[in-house]
Amino acid sequence: MEMMKSTCNNSIVSVNALNNCSSDIMGESWELSDSIYIFVLPAIVLFGLIGNTVALMIIYTTKLLTIPANQYLIVLTVSNSVFLLTLLCTLLKLDFVHVHICMIIEYLLATASYTSSWTITALTIERFLAIFYPLSRQNYGDMDRTRRMICSMLPLPWLFNLIMFGYLTEQQENPSGSRDVRQCVPRSGAWQVAIEVADLVLCYIIPCCIVVALNILIAKRLKTAALEQASFREGQRHSQQVIYFK
Repeated sequence: MEMMKSTCNNSIVSVNALNNCSSDIMGESWELSDSIYIFVLPAIVLFGLIGNTVALMIIYTTKLLTIPANQYLIVLTVSNSVFLLTLLCTLLKLDFVHVHICMIIEYLLATASYTSSWTITALTIERFLAIFYPLSRQNYGDMDRTRRMICSMLPLPWLFNLIMFGYLTEQQENPSGSRDVRQCVPRSGAWQVAIEVADLVLCYIIPCCIVVALNILIAKRLKTAALEQASFREGQRHSQQVIYFK
């Protein structure tokens, strides 16, 4: 009996020690998460905004502004800045204040993400056309055409993401009227699954596939051009050597 009591006591002590250890680990994890939330994310937002501001200043104060492709870079820089500023709102927990503010924040985050993804895609397409069809550069590299392309592309993410106001609903779990939780959450059910799948496909998968595929084709074309140029130079060198010996 004494052995059994001793064994039970040792087991209870071990379980308590394990629980305490788990609590300590969880506590350390939460502290690390809080540190990242408090220090790392604001640093990313700050340096991102500084970098975007410098990039815009360089483009607008130099001749880079006259290059059609840089119009896409301007849109990309502005959309990234909107995303970072909206992310700063989440860091300040403005989405904890009111459900409408929370919805607007989610709407701006989604719209900025879509704009960035498809701007990179459009810029890659322009680069692809410039390399594969250089003789037609004057037709598709015109500044007015680029601006028309951007103006026709920009409203699409703003209109499409209006669906966020129907996708999100007010947070019901709000104990004692406190503001310790986000005031908007996704609607559950098939609606949530459909929106999340559409968001994944339209904002990430399709743009990523287009960018990767076109960059692979561009790399192959550049490699082929480099080999052809090296072969041409080798042929010229060989011809000069033959003429010299004659």
